[in-house]
Amino acid sequence: MPFADNALSPASECAPVLWTDWEALPVQPAFSRDGLRETLDGGQMFRWNMGADGVWTGIWGRRVARLRESAGGLEASFPAGSGLDAVPALRGLLGLDLPYGEYYSALGSRGDAVMVRAVSACSGLRIVSLSLDEALLSFLCSPMKRIPQIKQVLDSLARAFGQELLPGMHALPSWERLAGVDEAALRGCRLGYRARSVAGTAAFLALRPGFLDLVRAQPYAGARKLLMKLPGVGGKIADCALLFSGTSALSPFPVDTWISRAMADLYGLEGLNPEQTAEFGRNLFGEQAGLAQQFIFILSRQGRTRP
Repeated sequence: MPFADNALSPASECAPVLWTDWEALPVQPAFSRDGLRETLDGGQMFRWNMGADGVWTGIWGRRVARLRESAGGLEASFPAGSGLDAVPALRGLLGLDLPYGEYYSALGSRGDAVMVRAVSACSGLRIVSLSLDEALLSFLCSPMKRIPQIKQVLDSLARAFGQELLPGMHALPSWERLAGVDEAALRGCRLGYRARSVAGTAAFLALRPGFLDLVRAQPYAGARKLLMKLPGVGGKIADCALLFSGTSALSPFPVDTWISRAMADLYGLEGLNPEQTAEFGRNLFGEQAGLAQQFIFILSRQGRTRP
């Protein structure tokens, strides 16, 4: 299954890129500058970059968009010919029509000083909704790498094996395409040992073409269990794939080294393993667990988790 729809046709190397006029995107609650940056470039997805002019350019599926802040919130521009569904697709990616005001209120109503501090420090943060295919590939490439390195790996994969959308911009390859790529070629895209997991997952999915559809149809626990059958997919990668694709709403609570340390500092969870910490997070934050996790991840990266 490809990562997205037929939003753009292949581009010519010498064709100029024509962009639509900027269009206002109503957003409520509004993004703070930190909230927008953490949503686009804080480890949920890895194909958005900000230019020197402050304009963000991003690729997801086979779509491309530009975003900038404005006095009224956000403005978006798209390559000419993107279609009337470009705005709804971008709004869906960023969760702009979901009741985030209610989500923030629910986190704050628990009397949790950590969440009150986190929400005020990064207001407007959303959880993105990539396709499950793209989220899975992205986080299979992520272990032991920082965000800039993950971005480089995915860009290399897209340039080597993905469809060109615009000059210099490529979609990520589908799992079907990756099933025809050997592990050595994947290593050439800076994947290192992760190439084995990507190649193994591509081969697994090629033999079971309906597998990810089955994952999408399952409640959270069942979807997580199924994803963990894939080569190289443990609890953290499964949770990231489910959370940042919207497959399991905001239920997952991914736990890595950053989150383990932050939860130990903030909630006194010394000695818990990642699975125990993830269960604690899901129980504590309930339906907003994934949003709370991202707030804690931001505090951790900012060095603000010490009481």
